[in-house]
Amino acid sequence: MPYALFPNSVCSQLEGRCKALSSIRSLLEHIASRHNKIALLVIDSKIDGTKMDITALKNAASKVILSVKTLYSLGFLGKVIIGAPKLDALEYVKEVARLSENMDSVYFTIDLEKNNIQGTLEALVSIPNKNRVYGTGISACAPGIADNTYKLALVNNAGVVGLSYLWTIDKRSSMVKAIRYFGGIMTNYPADLTKVLTDAEISLAKPSFKIPPATSTAIRETVPPCDCNYHSGGCSISKASPPGLACKCRYAGTWTCRGSITSCKKPSSVSCKTPTKSIKSCLEGGGDCGGYR
Repeated sequence: MPYALFPNSVCSQLEGRCKALSSIRSLLEHIASRHNKIALLVIDSKIDGTKMDITALKNAASKVILSVKTLYSLGFLGKVIIGAPKLDALEYVKEVARLSENMDSVYFTIDLEKNNIQGTLEALVSIPNKNRVYGTGISACAPGIADNTYKLALVNNAGVVGLSYLWTIDKRSSMVKAIRYFGGIMTNYPADLTKVLTDAEISLAKPSFKIPPATSTAIRETVPPCDCNYHSGGCSISKASPPGLACKCRYAGTWTCRGSITSCKKPSSVSCKTPTKSIKSCLEGGGDCGGYR
């Protein structure tokens, strides 16, 4: 691949073919040496639950937890997410959660079930440890994530899980959409994502940031509605969003508007905490608010 053609990609730093020849210890030391710059490490466990019995899954969990303990002993200050790809590796995730129960900075997830957010969350909430997060993503050759999954990830983020994240997003337009629904984004283009976040006035996380523990097992299976009407000049909110969320209005053609749930641009604002049909609440959604003129 001509990496020079993609200067903002992490791949541009490679001098040749990428080979996984580093020892675990050297990788941990490398990460820990940047302890003041790395806020979150995601350990993407390549676990195939269809080919491993319970003993093998538990042994794998013990080894990864040992590595995490070593990482923290070397001075790492950030948070760690340990993930398994599919629900067939649930026993691995359960053992990770059990072994990390007293480690406040370690979280667990299943992050390759694509649009099966309901099944994933049901599996995660069945585990007593409350340090659960939700992850999902797409690969270059796979179908995209459904809009409803974006919205369900958002409405379940507060309480059912402490954080929702999405991988691997490389197009700027996809980044702009994703940051309104997910608290974490994985990308091969960190400079581009930083620019998108800066434009949206969203700060990058620091090692001291906190991922809150889950506080609820009540999974939201549907997205709460909001709606917008057309007026001369554009849209206005006709049905307000629930507290803590925003309504994004869009013109749908033939003098009609539609509304959809999204995150607030300023979560601490009164217009976000107690949404109304006002223009201030409409602006929180970042959509068409021309109907208030």
